[in-house]
Amino acid sequence: LFCDLAGFTGFSEKHSPAEVVKFLNRYFELAQNVVSAHGGIINKFIGDAFMAIFNAPVPLETHADAAIAAALQFRTHYSDLSGEKPGIRLGIHSGEVLAGRIGSEQRQEYTVIGDAVNVASRIEALGKKVGENLLLSDATAELAATEGMPQLRKIGKIMLRGKSSGTVVYA
Repeated sequence: LFCDLAGFTGFSEKHSPAEVVKFLNRYFELAQNVVSAHGGIINKFIGDAFMAIFNAPVPLETHADAAIAAALQFRTHYSDLSGEKPGIRLGIHSGEVLAGRIGSEQRQEYTVIGDAVNVASRIEALGKKVGENLLLSDATAELAATEGMPQLRKIGKIMLRGKSSGTVVYA
């Protein structure tokens, strides 16, 4: 799961660095609480974005459901944050990755690597183009339990940047 703030540059321009940091810390705290409550981990903060993973390092059989539930809950609670705030975009994709340490001898981090990570990031970014703040791939939709899941709307088969074949995306 990737989440990015929409309009963050404009938000930063209108606020002092201290105000921006205060907001980011509230945003990331909310993200951490919601993702953890659904069995995932925040793997990294990337500027004003974050990447969450489900099913690693601890196996989670219902990882697609957990990621969707976390995204829906995060979207709801984010709208409850007080004060001026940028919008959000969330993208979810499921697939095979390699989980482990990466880096140099002096500095390493735990992360996941694989095409599935790139696809999730591209799906999040696609939200800007299609005007949606929560998108997921057909791979995630197929793994998710249909009971209790909100109605999905097919956006279409999209050629994501850098990919050689299309990905079916839902809002």
